[in-house]
Amino acid sequence: MSKSVDELVEEFLQQHDLSKNTPEIAEDFFRKITDPKIVKQNVQAAIEKDWSLGIPVMQMDSKGIYELKPDGRKIYTEPCPKDRFLIK
Repeated sequence: MSKSVDELVEEFLQQHDLSKNTPEIAEDFFRKITDPKIVKQNVQAAIEKDWSLGIPVMQMDSKGIYELKPDGRKIYTEPCPKDRFLIK
């Protein structure tokens, strides 16, 4: 299982002496927190937390911007601008 961003920050702080701040340390940290697996895991956890509280998440598709309710319903709040999707 991937680690959360908080866990990565804590691990990073334990492993690095920040008084010797170098570009390599920053690059290593950035690479870890932008790992697609970690990002996906944290986004999914945030969505599940919001849904457990009954809070919808905002998403967008070709029809427009909508609230995605915990039960799967889409409630469109704004139509999609015509220039938003340039795929032909």
